[in-house]
Amino acid sequence: MSTTQENHPDFTVQPVDSGESGAAANPLPPSAEARGKDEGPGFVVKERRFWSDDTPASETIETKTAYVKELEKKIAEMEEKVQQTLTAYRNMQQSQDAFRERLRRDQDQQLQSRLGGMLENLLPVLDNFDRTIEAGEKNTQANALLDGVKLVRAQFEQVLRSLGVERIEAAGSPFNPAEHEAISTAPAPTPEQDGQVLYQARAGYRFGQRLLRPAQVVVARSSS
Repeated sequence: MSTTQENHPDFTVQPVDSGESGAAANPLPPSAEARGKDEGPGFVVKERRFWSDDTPASETIETKTAYVKELEKKIAEMEEKVQQTLTAYRNMQQSQDAFRERLRRDQDQQLQSRLGGMLENLLPVLDNFDRTIEAGEKNTQANALLDGVKLVRAQFEQVLRSLGVERIEAAGSPFNPAEHEAISTAPAPTPEQDGQVLYQARAGYRFGQRLLRPAQVVVARSSS
């Protein structure tokens, strides 16, 4: 009669013959051996678990502890490498963002500079309109022509304002050397007007934070 061998991760089950050779090797007690003869082949369970051998328990624990420590060390090294990789990636992203921002800022500055230079070249055209209007107001026979010039000037100034050009109105305000250019001085009508702009000879203009040109002004000075 054939028998089969069953395996388990922790132990092995092997059949034992009921004959004399089997009886001699059978470690079962007499009662179990007799039962094996009556009921068929017996079985012997062999331990396969590593802690069931003859190794002392202290050595087994030390071996397991060293193995766990080695695993923990490898895990810590891997985590450190992952953190280093993430840090390098974040630094690279920050550098790229800073480069893009710097490039955008430089491009904006270049654009503002070129546009400001172009607008500055247009200001004399506006001055010519102002002179034409001033001369036309003294000639009563050119009223129709004067109205047309005023209309064109207003349209031209509106275009400049839409591009960000702002006119500096200096008359009546305190003299500001950052925006005003004093071309002369005049006696102040009252002490309170000392240091104020009495008259604006030529308008000034700014473009954003850039001064296209200062306003040419006459400044009041008190005689006292």
